[in-house]
Amino acid sequence: FALVAFYLLDLRGLRGPMVRSVNGSAMLDRLAQRYGVSVIETPNGFPYLARAMQEHRAVIAGEESGGIAVALHLPERDGLLCGLLLLDLLRQRRGPLSQVLDELEEIVGTWAYRRLDLPLPPARRDAVRSRLQSAAKPARLAGLAVVDESRLDGLKLYLENGAWVLIRPSGTEPLLRVYVEAPEPERVDQLLAEARQWLEQ
Repeated sequence: FALVAFYLLDLRGLRGPMVRSVNGSAMLDRLAQRYGVSVIETPNGFPYLARAMQEHRAVIAGEESGGIAVALHLPERDGLLCGLLLLDLLRQRRGPLSQVLDELEEIVGTWAYRRLDLPLPPARRDAVRSRLQSAAKPARLAGLAVVDESRLDGLKLYLENGAWVLIRPSGTEPLLRVYVEAPEPERVDQLLAEARQWLEQ
């Protein structure tokens, strides 16, 4: 997703908002800062992304599961178009993909992302959803202060070093999903473990 966004902003010179789902990578936010555009966050699910893309005339919209829509085409997932855009990116950069990834990393930094799926019996789903909407956020996770929160879709905790944790019931399976992204790969497992402990309190 970040590579296609980088292509559109850097090589194509497009400007406009970018849309990502609540569980999408913060790399997009760093790209947005670099190119002076905004990021719109939606609940998980491509219909929300497509709607926001049309309402805000966004350049790109994408979700954690890999669905990406580009303003050059329809507001719908199109893997074939994204593949062609990435080929054009490599053609214009005249180098291997590793070189482009290094260039992107210089802009957004290094990030580690992981998702943990926990069983969630349907009978507990409403209680868990209610707890995520009403529970007080923890003050710290993995030694990091929790500086902000969002309850757009589950509970998302923003941490002092730019890391974040999202806890939300799956919309399609009997699972509770815990997502973590952090600039230090070694901190990801610790954040997942402490988020799970917080859930079990």
